[in-house]
Amino acid sequence: MASLNLNQIEEKLNNEFAGEGRRLVFWYDDKADFADEVDNLQLKNAKVYHLTPTNQFRTKVLLEREDTQSNYLVYAPFAKPEVYCNHLEDTLLYSKRFYADRISLICADLGIDEAFKPVLEKYSKYFAAKERVERFYSLGVDSYDEKMIELALLCCICKTRVLSFEEVLSKILLVEDEEKNPYLEEMAKYNLQEAFWQQCSDSFGYALTDKALDKLLLSLFVTYADKYIAGKIPASWEPFMCNKQGSVVVFLDSFMNNVQCRDRYAALASYAAGKLQAETALTALGAEAVVQLDAFIDCDKVIIQWLVEHLLLEDLSACLDGKSIKEICELRSKMHFADKTRAQYALCASAYELIRNVRYQPEQGFNNILEKYLHEDWQVDYWYRQFYTAYDSLKNASGFGKLQQLIENIYSNIYLGKLLPAWNEDAVQTAAQKQAPLQRDFYSRYIKNERDRIVVIISDALRYEVAKQLEQKLQHEERCKEEKLEVQLALPPSYTALGMAALLPHEQLAMDEGCRVLVDGRRCASLDEREKLLQAANSASLCLQFDELKKMKRDELRSAFANKQVVYIYHNQIDARGDAAKTEDEVFVACQEAVDELYTMLCRLPVSASIVKFIVTADHGFIYQRHVVSENEKIPVNGNNAMVNHRFVIGEAPQGNGPGAISLGTVLANDDAGYVSYPRGAQIFKTAGGGTSYVHGGSSPQEMVVPVLCVKMDRGHVETKQAEIKLHTLLKKITSKDVNLIFVQTEPVSETVKAASYKLSFVDRNNKPVSNECLLTADSADSDVSQRMVTARFSFINTEYDSHASYYLVMKDADTDIERLRQEFVIDMPFMGNFGFDF
Repeated sequence: MASLNLNQIEEKLNNEFAGEGRRLVFWYDDKADFADEVDNLQLKNAKVYHLTPTNQFRTKVLLEREDTQSNYLVYAPFAKPEVYCNHLEDTLLYSKRFYADRISLICADLGIDEAFKPVLEKYSKYFAAKERVERFYSLGVDSYDEKMIELALLCCICKTRVLSFEEVLSKILLVEDEEKNPYLEEMAKYNLQEAFWQQCSDSFGYALTDKALDKLLLSLFVTYADKYIAGKIPASWEPFMCNKQGSVVVFLDSFMNNVQCRDRYAALASYAAGKLQAETALTALGAEAVVQLDAFIDCDKVIIQWLVEHLLLEDLSACLDGKSIKEICELRSKMHFADKTRAQYALCASAYELIRNVRYQPEQGFNNILEKYLHEDWQVDYWYRQFYTAYDSLKNASGFGKLQQLIENIYSNIYLGKLLPAWNEDAVQTAAQKQAPLQRDFYSRYIKNERDRIVVIISDALRYEVAKQLEQKLQHEERCKEEKLEVQLALPPSYTALGMAALLPHEQLAMDEGCRVLVDGRRCASLDEREKLLQAANSASLCLQFDELKKMKRDELRSAFANKQVVYIYHNQIDARGDAAKTEDEVFVACQEAVDELYTMLCRLPVSASIVKFIVTADHGFIYQRHVVSENEKIPVNGNNAMVNHRFVIGEAPQGNGPGAISLGTVLANDDAGYVSYPRGAQIFKTAGGGTSYVHGGSSPQEMVVPVLCVKMDRGHVETKQAEIKLHTLLKKITSKDVNLIFVQTEPVSETVKAASYKLSFVDRNNKPVSNECLLTADSADSDVSQRMVTARFSFINTEYDSHASYYLVMKDADTDIERLRQEFVIDMPFMGNFGFDF
């Protein structure tokens, strides 16, 4: 049945003959559908001439000798003859062809050779709808053959944005319904199943006779695994191997790392692992064989088990594939399943660092101990915190029980058990107090003579190792011009009331009978009381709570800080969580939150309130140990005492011969006759209330070494960055001379994200260009990511490409020529070269 009726044909032909100049139009009606109707056409400016297989020469004489002025529709009720037997072939070169069937029209419009018309006719059902035809046209195929036509149809059915079988397969795999795949059903509807499986064979070397999606999936995973497994894959997997491993690896790498596919990949990997019995098979292969493989999360199970076993043996020299335990943890933390395994590897890496201290020995002499703590030993506290941060984030930590016991023993019994007694040999002696500034001199040392406006952020219980992490984070911040971490000693009792008082301006510190700390005879527990004491020293002073500051908008911040010289900001994240028995085990999480909050505020205030000078300090530090303290481990308290805390006792006399003691007069620099007693180790006094894991107030570097982090920021600096573009297309294999790649601008242009232009091209391993150069500008301010996608069309030079060599998509900043991206591709175009002829 013809695709156009007679009226439509008549209109179309009249349009062909409209205008000036002579025109010849040839109409080869293959099936003679209009042989009986062609003479009924009402052509306004042309004659109808009937061509037969035997009158070609007569026709040529008519058109080129006898009547060279008239327009003619040359109608032939048969297919166009081959060139070698067509006497009108040269006439056709300056004439036009007319088609009345849909397939012929498509061939004419897209320049598809007539030799491939049967291919389109095979799938004519697909072309019955205008919308589907338009989709086929929109792909912009450079040249057509049978494979390319079928690939284009598959792309149309799967509605891919570019011509790529990898995109087709990705769309199919993204369907979560395992029983009913709409794309495969559409392929069956238009008789394209065979074409799909042929593409699987051509693209990936899929060799199984069973043409089923689940078998294809297993083949992809097995072929990928074979690439990264050291040695042979399990024998039961071998039948699933595909013949084109490179293409499979490129495809699965792209699929698993694509943001839109990651979750689906995890589900597919889980399915494949179950069918392949991957956990059993990979366990049998061993950790050494799978250390580079990240196709299945089962690999991580095998590797983590190996890590734990060697950590328990304290075998820090153990290696896999030449990599140390720490390097393995770093490697695996960056692999595909890192979101699910990062905590386990962080735990193992932290354990590795702590086990290095299994033979820890402290220095001798207070000054040496302090110096070593400031330069090295603080890291033990840091790694212990990181270990439990990771450990507590696990839903099931049963596999790490023995490792936790080992870590607890190293930290509590070896590290603290040796460090604290050495520290307390002379930590509170007069000579030792001269080795570092005292906390009670803070205001006179840092604030009193400061001419510039300065903000002091006092973070309750911010111990030295946490401040060290904040310092390191600021070192990578462009807005931070200077950061210097110093220390001061908080003498026992190192607790909030005394620490907060010591940071205020004062002539004298004292403690009344109720153990309330007084500054120059005045109480200082509340924010208002502290502000009045500050204003007595400098009238342009202010006290604020950190949580209130976070809520303020820019104008409110500017108003609050206007005409202020000294501002004390009180931050309470760590101590608030640690002091409550129910939440003390969350204190390490609170430490990380404190670092993040302080960092954010230090970056915000220069912009919002024009403040550039800061000091971050604390009232005291803390000790945290996870093990449960039994009653018989606690130190009994003797006599009548004014105040009993887990880590200190204030009374008229020292607590016997075991604990250490210092006079209150020494602590407060007055003549108070009372004493502060403290454990010489990490023990606690027997007293009711509060938790026993998180404690402070005693004598240890963790409690007494108070950080003083001096920070200078860039005034009003607003950090800006260039808008970035990333490759969105899953395609990592080039098979056509011309290819479209889709890029996405990752963020919309804004105050902090500036427009940028990038040059993109393909190069070989010697950086020799093999394609044109495209210029893309990332300047969209649209919040809809779909509107920030752009397409770049690359045309490749005619040369011979090695499908086993490496080629790269290179992106450079258009202004600076600095390389921003180098992504590896496979180019497999066997007929782009000189066909084997050396000329």
